[in-house]
Amino acid sequence: MDISESMVRFYLEDITNSYFNREDLPPDDVSGYRRYVFVMKQNALNHGDLGYLKLAFEHVLGNANRKWSHLGDERYAFDDYEVLEIIQYAWETIWPGEAPVPAD
Repeated sequence: MDISESMVRFYLEDITNSYFNREDLPPDDVSGYRRYVFVMKQNALNHGDLGYLKLAFEHVLGNANRKWSHLGDERYAFDDYEVLEIIQYAWETIWPGEAPVPAD
């Protein structure tokens, strides 16, 4: 199955849009997104996409040297590092105890 960038953006927006619908400034650190990570997880579960989302996040994390800012929210300009940081935090929060994603 192909995992589309639009699917990844859709689920990341569960975190970013939900956060910025309540707040004007980004959180001091990514743990400020915690409650929205669980919203994203539940939505992915409801749509049967959680396994695909995990694979997509692992692909991004395993290829951290690539440009990923295009996966961020279009309303807010996240740079590559910020997108990776959000994905890393979400991945660690949803799947705690997983072995680190190897590069490449």
